[in-house]
Amino acid sequence: MMISLIGTISMPKYDVKIRKPAIKYYEKLPPRLQNKVKEVISQLRENPYAIANVKPLEGSDHDDFRIRIGSLRLCIE
Repeated sequence: MMISLIGTISMPKYDVKIRKPAIKYYEKLPPRLQNKVKEVISQLRENPYAIANVKPLEGSDHDDFRIRIGSLRLCIE
C-alpha cells in the first residue's frame, strides 16, 4: 500500500484570545490598519517570540508585552 501526501497542513502553535472591547475597537479601525493587525495576530499564532518589535510593558509585574503597529499598541498577557 502506498500513501501519498500532497502539501502540508500547518496548525497554529499558539492560542490568541482577543477580549471583546479589543474586537470592538478593531472593528472601528481603518481597513489598512486592520490588515496590519491581522498580520501581527497571525504571526503571534505561529511564534510570538519571533516578532521583532515586542517589548515588555513598563511597570508590569507579570510577563506582559506590547507590540507597536504605527500609533497602535497591542498588549500581550
